[in-house]
Amino acid sequence: MVEQGQGGSVVCIASTAGHRSLFPQTITAYTASKYAVRGLVKQVAAEMAQHKIRVNSISPGVILTDMLESVMQAEPTRRALFEGSNVMERLGKADELVGMVLCLMSDASPFTTGQDFLVDGGQI
Repeated sequence: MVEQGQGGSVVCIASTAGHRSLFPQTITAYTASKYAVRGLVKQVAAEMAQHKIRVNSISPGVILTDMLESVMQAEPTRRALFEGSNVMERLGKADELVGMVLCLMSDASPFTTGQDFLVDGGQI
């Protein structure tokens, strides 16, 4: 993007785990990595602003993925915990992240950089 000189937008994927503990899950490394994504976004946004490159992230809540499905199969009681973790009382779907990503990637958000957006069903 820098070499092309036309600006652009980058959207990283963080997690609500980068905002708070998700205890009783034991996901220390995952949580640390998601806090790191948020810090990386802040720094890269500052460094890339001069090139008209915007850098943001989204923090999904509990999204039904293959990884989550395997956790729930191994521990069926987790489904109720995950579904009850947000005010919408359900698991999110991957395609429900698309709207926020499109907004951040498009010219609809020209003054937005270095930010993280929660897409979590009201979890936090």
